[in-house]
Amino acid sequence: MAQEEAYPDERNILKLTQGTPENRHPTVSKSSPIYKTWPYMDEQGILRMRGRIGAAKYAPFEAKYPVILPKRQLVTALVTDFYHRQYRHANRETVVNEMRQRFEVANLRALVRKVANNCAFCKIAKAIPSAPPMAPHSEERLEPFVRPFTYVGVDYFGPVLVRVGRSQMTCFQGANKQLQEEIATLNDVMATTFTNARTAWKFNPPAAPHMGGVWERLVKSVKVAVGSALDTRRKPDDETLKTIIYEAEALVNSRPLTYMPLESAEQESLTPNHFLLGSSTGNKIQPAADVNGYAALRSSWKLAQYITGEFWRRWIREYLPVITRRCKWFENVKELEEGDLALVVNGTGRNQWIRGRVDRVLPGRDGRVRQALVRTATGVLRRPAVKLAVLDVGDQCKPAGPSGDSEHQGLRAGVCNDQAPRYGGAVDKRRRGADQVASISRRTERSVKNPKT
Repeated sequence: MAQEEAYPDERNILKLTQGTPENRHPTVSKSSPIYKTWPYMDEQGILRMRGRIGAAKYAPFEAKYPVILPKRQLVTALVTDFYHRQYRHANRETVVNEMRQRFEVANLRALVRKVANNCAFCKIAKAIPSAPPMAPHSEERLEPFVRPFTYVGVDYFGPVLVRVGRSQMTCFQGANKQLQEEIATLNDVMATTFTNARTAWKFNPPAAPHMGGVWERLVKSVKVAVGSALDTRRKPDDETLKTIIYEAEALVNSRPLTYMPLESAEQESLTPNHFLLGSSTGNKIQPAADVNGYAALRSSWKLAQYITGEFWRRWIREYLPVITRRCKWFENVKELEEGDLALVVNGTGRNQWIRGRVDRVLPGRDGRVRQALVRTATGVLRRPAVKLAVLDVGDQCKPAGPSGDSEHQGLRAGVCNDQAPRYGGAVDKRRRGADQVASISRRTERSVKNPKT
């Protein structure tokens, strides 16, 4: 049995006074791992701890004198796994409390935590996505000396309720007709602009707003500015909405890109309006006659080029160092691989997550996998890595014996049909461990029924 393998010397010493806990038993060596438990051997040959609550009238015999189990033996892991499943994979302290009423195990909480971490059902029920390290900035965001809006990010926000012309839009048919006409006109203009040969579209995967965090944050700023202006009972018309959008645009584009300088009050902080309008407010700057570079004063065009170049050089010196640091996701995580089982995070509740298998991974520019194609029951979905919780079930999903039964019953997310641990006959050590559990249980019951107290 497990005690014979773990404590042979202690058993030889305590075997001389085998009996009830009230007997005088010798003390084991101080180097023994069970020295502090003050052990003794009962009539069945089982090592038990002599506790200090022997006088408790209503405490059971097993709680007064629990069985000593070695923490590194397979039988101890099987007993812990039994209690873990019996109490439905719930609070670890519940398992610790129930086991202490019958067994004495060193570092029991660590063992319970290890068993829970290796449990296939718990891995599925508690699986969460692992975010890879933050990706480096794209080349488009770091490209200097280009015209404004050469690279843009597009996103939607709304809806915003407005009045079109003098119509209050109380008739659904009239509103539908007018909206269709407006959308048809808008589609023709946008189709000509955004589908030409000079425009290239790149799409982020669904449910990945962090991949467009630059414009997502600006959209929030515009929403705040527009929302504060539209916080009235009377709905604005389309002309008023355009005015509000223009004001929000001016407000957002006047934000400082770098810290405000404190040494000189003349030099203002760099803003997007410097590249659009030449200054933060749009007022034209009249440079002094002794500006560096006499060639820049020969014509207005060269002067404009010189001022714009100075803005870009300031952008390189002042702005790029600000965005070089990573603010989160520093750890290296296990990357997605083809064939991985995963839960697709969809919604706030885990019962809304769907299961799928990684069909193909899509590495980024730095070679790290940050999105993948997942095949589900409804089709193939493209999702970022932060929305895919890999089910690290490993060998627990493989059959344990010729019967084909899996080692853990209930591998589906949110379902566990285990009433007690089940082990296949193909693993000799686990069969022997199960026999040891049954042997200890039978011998413990006999000693409890006939305690000589």
